[in-house]
Amino acid sequence: MRTYMYAAQYANFTHARMTLDDVPADQSIFACGSCSECSARCSNSINVAGRIDTLKSMYLA
Repeated sequence: MRTYMYAAQYANFTHARMTLDDVPADQSIFACGSCSECSARCSNSINVAGRIDTLKSMYLA
């Protein structure tokens, strides 16, 4: 979610990418499958799957 904050809220795409690159590959957004099957949940009603989908569209293009 830190990567999302830098990219979507601060428009700091360089810092967002650096943060994303620090996440181990098996735990990053690139290891995610379908957002409809996402098991990540936030107790503060943040749509984690939606944010991951947004990041994928930014960085997998």
